[in-house]
Amino acid sequence: MYQAKKMNLSCDFLRSDHLTGHVHSVFGQVINLEFLMDSAIGKERRMITLLLSDSVMIPDSVIVPAPFFWWIKTLAECDIISVDKHRKRRMAITNEIYYVKKEKCLLYFSGINNILNLADTKNICLGLEQVRLYARTSRMLQFLAHVSHFRCLCNKEDGFNKIPSICIKNLGTFADALLTGSYEEAAISYCSLIGTGIGLTPSCDDAMVGILACICGLYAAIDPLNGILTYKELTGSLIPHTQDQTTDISSKYLKCALRGSFSEVLYKLVCWVYGESREDLDEILKQFTDIGHTSGLDTLRGFETAVQRIILKKGVKGCIV
Repeated sequence: MYQAKKMNLSCDFLRSDHLTGHVHSVFGQVINLEFLMDSAIGKERRMITLLLSDSVMIPDSVIVPAPFFWWIKTLAECDIISVDKHRKRRMAITNEIYYVKKEKCLLYFSGINNILNLADTKNICLGLEQVRLYARTSRMLQFLAHVSHFRCLCNKEDGFNKIPSICIKNLGTFADALLTGSYEEAAISYCSLIGTGIGLTPSCDDAMVGILACICGLYAAIDPLNGILTYKELTGSLIPHTQDQTTDISSKYLKCALRGSFSEVLYKLVCWVYGESREDLDEILKQFTDIGHTSGLDTLRGFETAVQRIILKKGVKGCIV
C-alpha cells in the first residue's frame, strides 16, 4: 500500500462510500482517473488527477509517490490497465478502479496489488471561503499595470491569435453576465465560447476558468458570508452545458471552476488581487507561463478581462471601493 503525499479533493468525492472508475488518460507527469458520480444534475463524469510533481496543486488532484505513479503508468502503457480514450469502456476487470471509504479512504486498482491510501493525507484547502477578501479598485489597477508589463516581457503569446476575434468580445460579455447575475446571458456566452480553440484545454475554456476565478473572488469579497454560495447558485446551473461540449480534460477544470474550485496559482492570484497577500505578483504571473503551451496565458487573459469589466462596472451592484 502506498501513502498519498498531498491532495486537493472535493467534499462530494471524499463523502462517497464507494465509486467505480477507470484510467482515462496518461501523460508525462499526470494520470487522469474518471469516475461516475451522483450530483445535482444526475449521473456525472468526474475526474481525479494523480500528480507526480508537487509543484502546483490543481483541483481534484492527488500527489502520489513516484514508485506508485510509474508503476501505474507502466501498467497503462503496457495495456495491463487499459486506457479509455474514446469513452468506450472495456469490461476487463483490470480496467476498473475502485474508491472505497469505510474506515479508511482507499483508491484500489483491481487486478493488481496496488492501493493508494488517502487516509491521514492532508486535504489542501484552496477554497476562497477560508480567506478575507476585499474589492479595491487600487489593487485591481495595480494588477492590470503589472500584467500589461508582464506580457511585454514574457516573450510568449496566448492562443487567441488563432481563433476569431469575436471570442474576446464574448469573454467580456460572459464576465458582464456573471457580474450582473444574469444566468441566461451567461449561458448564451458560455455555450458560444466553450470548446473554442485547440489542444487539451481550448483557449476559450481556459479564459473562462480565469474569469470564473476572478468573479468568484469578487463575490467572496463583497459578501464574506454568502458571496460564494451566491456565485455557486449562478454558475452551478452552467454545469449541464459543459457535458460533451469540449474535451474531457477541459470539462474537468470548467466544472471545478463552476463549483468554486481552482488551481493553486489562480488561488494565489485571487488572494493577491482581493486579499492581503504579500507575495511577489510577478512571480505569481510567471507561473502561468509554465502551464501548458498557451493554457496559462489564456487563463490569465480571462482573469485580466474580468478585472477590466469589474472596474468598468464598479463591481457587483456597485459594491467596490
